[in-house]
Amino acid sequence: MLLQKGQKIDVTKNRNHKHVQVHIGWKTADTRIEADASAFLLSSSGICAQDEDFIFYGNPVSSDRSVSYTAGSNAQSGQFTMDWSRLSSSIHKIALTLTIHEGKKLNQYFNQVSNTYLEIIDPSGKETTITFEFGKDLTKETAIVVGEFYLHNGEWKFSAIGSGFFGGLDDLCKHYGLEVIDTQEDAGHDTVAAESAAAAAPPVETKINLNKIDLLKKKVEISLAKNKISNEKARVAVVFDDSGSMYYLYQTGTVQRAFEKVLAIASSMDDDGQLDVWFFADQSKRTGSVTAADYENYVERTHIMGSVGFGNNEPAVMRDIIKKYSKEEPNDRVPAYVVFFSDGGIYETEEIAEILIESSKLGIFWQFVGLGQSDYGVLEELDDLPGRFIDNADFFALDDIDTVSDSELYDRLFNEYPQWLVQARQKRILKS
Repeated sequence: MLLQKGQKIDVTKNRNHKHVQVHIGWKTADTRIEADASAFLLSSSGICAQDEDFIFYGNPVSSDRSVSYTAGSNAQSGQFTMDWSRLSSSIHKIALTLTIHEGKKLNQYFNQVSNTYLEIIDPSGKETTITFEFGKDLTKETAIVVGEFYLHNGEWKFSAIGSGFFGGLDDLCKHYGLEVIDTQEDAGHDTVAAESAAAAAPPVETKINLNKIDLLKKKVEISLAKNKISNEKARVAVVFDDSGSMYYLYQTGTVQRAFEKVLAIASSMDDDGQLDVWFFADQSKRTGSVTAADYENYVERTHIMGSVGFGNNEPAVMRDIIKKYSKEEPNDRVPAYVVFFSDGGIYETEEIAEILIESSKLGIFWQFVGLGQSDYGVLEELDDLPGRFIDNADFFALDDIDTVSDSELYDRLFNEYPQWLVQARQKRILKS
């Protein structure tokens, strides 16, 4: 069923399903344009009563778990799941929006975005998919209110809106009653023209910081507390496979997003708030350390495909990391926590094993992460690698890092690190 702009339709009336899935998609010829889908859970007065009612990349699940968000694998779509049975009785409307990240600052607008659509899908497959195509009439808008679910006589309906605005995500937050800490994009721009009761509503005493790293840090801190290592400091590093097979993951922004997730770890637990960064292929390359103040487009600014070759030479980068943390900057009190991303094709098995054995007496923990389904060689056998002084490495593989929630990702990244800290102090590798 195809909806027209302004049309309304019943969603729950005379239907037995308890939840629906909502897909929002778009296409951009310019891969530098980054769009984000968001949902605002609104009270009867048309405002968010708390920060947790704003669902987006930095807060993907509502506090009552009624609404959840998952970014699409191609970075040009997003999916919301609405569970009506869990939704708080205080929520009367859910507004769905699409915004261009830093659109005005970068001169990026929705007339550069095509094939924008929304689909409401019954997961059981028993109901016809509802489709709403929007945005063809937009010019230099940087935000869209795509549509709204709203409560009417005890049942949920959907209104196809498709209205564009010239403000960004922070303006939409202000429009829906959230006070924004201006850290980016549209600070100082005109706010969105109000089209609901929110315009006359008094401001809600709540603040939300839209800096991606600050938002990710909240998830890091929860995971650190869960693992009882909130007070631990470390020198945090990230390593990215730069071989030819990684080309697609660089082009689609997957590497940048992985970088941001690790930068949030450095911002939370690094001794100086800096993240050390390496790229490797046939050769190893150190880039400048980075803080949360300079995260945007970091990979694009520092990475040149092919500059270090196209093969896989893990030993070269591993030895440079050891050189930095054990010889150039030795510190027997603050360990090095290294997150190492690879898409596989590992064949230097014997030398990698040798390096892991040698470095097991050093204050370095290796957290390997596989991207995709490939041959990870010795990394898949770390738990059984003999000859090490202590177990100093962990490995897990992800088919797609964008389909794993930030909370789950951080829990997996800290799966074995706390135990390593205990053993490293017991064996006097680290001083207390």
